[in-house]
Amino acid sequence: DGDLPPFQNKEKLYDIVFFGSCIEQGDRIDWLTEINKTHPVKIFSWNAPDWSKKGFDAEGAVYGVAFMEKVAQSKIVLGFSVDPRTCGYWSNRVGKVLLAGGFLLYQYAPGMELFLRDGAEYFGSVQEANEKIDYYLKEEIARDRIADRGLSIARERFTSKARVADLMILVERYLKKGD
Repeated sequence: DGDLPPFQNKEKLYDIVFFGSCIEQGDRIDWLTEINKTHPVKIFSWNAPDWSKKGFDAEGAVYGVAFMEKVAQSKIVLGFSVDPRTCGYWSNRVGKVLLAGGFLLYQYAPGMELFLRDGAEYFGSVQEANEKIDYYLKEEIARDRIADRGLSIARERFTSKARVADLMILVERYLKKGD
C-alpha cells in the first residue's frame, strides 16, 4: 500500500531470477529447466534445496524489503502460475514484483493483459521466453520503460484501497440484487 518504496536504480546483480516454489504443478519446473540451459536462472525459494537438486542456483526465500531489493537488483523477473490456463488467475508475486519496480516476464494467463496491460511482458512457450530474454537483457531502455509502466499500474491497481474499491462494487451489486 505504498509503505515500501520501490528500489529503483539499483546495481543489477542478477540477469534472470525466479521467486517461487519448486512444485510439480503447471509448467514452471519443465520450462525453467529449459530456460536455465540457455540463460542461467537465479532462484529464491522456501524450498531452495529442491531447486538446487534440479541444477539451479537457488537460495532461501526473501520477503518484504529484502524481496523488493532482490527484484531491484534483477534485470528480468520470470513468473509462472500454478495453472496458466485459468482465466484471471496468477501468482500474487505479480503485484509484488511490479510494486518493487521490477521488469516482469510472465507466462501468459488469459486476462492478464486486461489487468496488467503493458506493464509486463508475456510469453507462451520456452522459445518465446528465451527470445524475449535475449532481447530484454540487451535493451535496458525498453526494459525500464515497461517496468516503469508496471510500477504505475501496480500503484493504481495493486493496493488494498484499490482492491477494496473493486470488492465494494461486488458487495453493492449483491446487496441491491441479491445475486
